[in-house]
Amino acid sequence: TNVIDAAVPSSSTDIVAVSLGEAMAGVIGAVLSAVLKGLASNDRKPLVAEALADSDYFIAQAGLVPTLEAVGIPPIFATVGSVVVASVPSQLIKLGSRKKQRLIEEEKSLSELLASERELKQRRNRIRDSFTAVRRIRPPVQKSIEPSMLTPIIETKTDFIEVFSDVTRWLGYSVLMSDFGDLLIWNGVPASPGIAGGVFGFIAAFSSRLYADLLYGVLRYGPEAKQIEVRTRRAADWVALYASSSISAAALFGVYEQSKRPISRWIQGVLAGGFDGCLGSNSFETCFDAYIDANAPEPTPEGQLRALATNLFMVGQRLQDIAGDTNADDIARL
Repeated sequence: TNVIDAAVPSSSTDIVAVSLGEAMAGVIGAVLSAVLKGLASNDRKPLVAEALADSDYFIAQAGLVPTLEAVGIPPIFATVGSVVVASVPSQLIKLGSRKKQRLIEEEKSLSELLASERELKQRRNRIRDSFTAVRRIRPPVQKSIEPSMLTPIIETKTDFIEVFSDVTRWLGYSVLMSDFGDLLIWNGVPASPGIAGGVFGFIAAFSSRLYADLLYGVLRYGPEAKQIEVRTRRAADWVALYASSSISAAALFGVYEQSKRPISRWIQGVLAGGFDGCLGSNSFETCFDAYIDANAPEPTPEGQLRALATNLFMVGQRLQDIAGDTNADDIARL
């Protein structure tokens, strides 16, 4: 069986736990990936937007998979469809960030031009004052710069090559993980989810970056500035770019795969009443696992929804009791 078949939830509690676990794991992976890129880059602003976009993708994709499967779409098509649909809000975040960055650059350019014009006027006035009596030198008339005369540097067109590269990365990773996730061997034993995710994330990021550069530099599609950048890129820049994107993707998907199952398991136990029922136990983990296994909801949809609502209420009530019993002295001792 592949990863998709093994991860299909069978109850409403499982659906909530798996979806929340995948979303939270994706956010953690996206933040760590952005931190790694930040260590090798001086420009932090695009990295924040990229982390937000990747987090948004995982959150959207985590909810889309069970939704599409619930309406009868086969798991493989649900996975592919969720990747494409979840990429839309992610791309919108990146597009908004790029427009904002270019607007800042345009305002900076305008400020520099206006400052240059003021300096020319001051220099012209000094020259005019120096030769007022003789009038042998007449300074050239400078044309004033108006904001309306400037050509906007904001590109209104979407870079579809970059969109294609991002979607290819997500799709490539999903295909690799679903088809070969159980077949990857590490030191003679099946690789852990984190190692498998890191390896396939590295491959997916490297290949998607390569596809984009081939379209930019060889086939000459996309914005002209990107085409020129690829064709004039130095060898050291090629190595730095591919190493940065591939290693950060390995961290993103590795952390995602390694953490989503423990997080989902913990959420599942909380929703099953394990946190409230095992709090204070000497063997909390054993009790917690027993709650998950022994307190499964009824197989009917009504029973599952009733169990989910009951457990959510119990968790909320317990948190209120803990908050009511906690005072300033307790917080200070912590």
